[in-house]
Amino acid sequence: MKECRNNISVESRWLQLILDSADFTIISTDVNGIIRSANHGALERLGYDPYELIGIYTPTILHDATEVVYRADELSDELEVVIKPGFDVFIAKARHGIVDENEWSYIRKDGSRFTVLLSVTALMDDDGHIEGYLGIGRDISLQKSMENKIELQKETLERTNRELTEANKLLHEMIQTDPLTHLLNRRGLHNCFEQEIERIKRTPAPLSMLLMDLDHFKQYNDEFGHLGGDQLLEKLSTMLKEHLRTNDCVARFGGEEFLFLLPQTDELTSVKIAERYRVIIENMDGLNRPVTASFGISTLLTVDNAESITIQFDRMMEQADKAMYASKSEGRNKVKHFSDINK
Repeated sequence: MKECRNNISVESRWLQLILDSADFTIISTDVNGIIRSANHGALERLGYDPYELIGIYTPTILHDATEVVYRADELSDELEVVIKPGFDVFIAKARHGIVDENEWSYIRKDGSRFTVLLSVTALMDDDGHIEGYLGIGRDISLQKSMENKIELQKETLERTNRELTEANKLLHEMIQTDPLTHLLNRRGLHNCFEQEIERIKRTPAPLSMLLMDLDHFKQYNDEFGHLGGDQLLEKLSTMLKEHLRTNDCVARFGGEEFLFLLPQTDELTSVKIAERYRVIIENMDGLNRPVTASFGISTLLTVDNAESITIQFDRMMEQADKAMYASKSEGRNKVKHFSDINK
């Protein structure tokens, strides 16, 4: 019998040594939650001496009260039974034979914290009755710290990508936009032309180009100064955008020259559109004096796949320019299509 007791004593010491050397926090309680034992890892990490915990407190002293309340609400919904904040939060599942594993904040004696993955199981006697509970915690504070850093880096990267995307978008707009009128510039309109040519290759349709030049703009500038000239261009650009059809493009192409692309627009329709703009401009109010504009139009009926887009653009531009100067030569404030001047 004495030898048996000695063997049990040796085994108990070995077991305690194993528990104390384990890289876990191991805490056991009785059925009422009073702490019965705590291994060296738990005492060292939490900063307590054994006499400060064992036989006195439940594990709730080691936990954040807010987390306990939150977990109680969570368990109440999950188990469909009211779980009150307190020791029941830790054993509600374990008492039914379910291992409960959750992340918790452990609070040290000095008030500092670390995160553990805590697994709680029921301790049974030989008859299968619960005689206590065992909580084994693995310190995951380093892992959580790394996860938080990764998440922070991810958020920073996503924010940087968003900022870069916005900056690229703004830069793209700036490259294609006239700073005074906020209309497209030459580059912007050429990009529109490329898109339209590609679309016409897929779905044939006429494309018209409309060149507009303000009449006697230099005289207007001389009369009212460059500020007055700029104000005229700004007001004119606002009006053009207001009356622009959904798929049309308009650009400030030079000092007082504006160029339109009119997709799916034949010769007759393009002349009507130009005439509408001409009338609107000669009736614009809020200016230092009335102004007029001359228009020249060219229409592309088919795309030549053997020619570059630049050549086709330049040809349409040249035709519209000749038509516009025909309008000027006939007294200004007129609309001419290139086909008219070649008849």
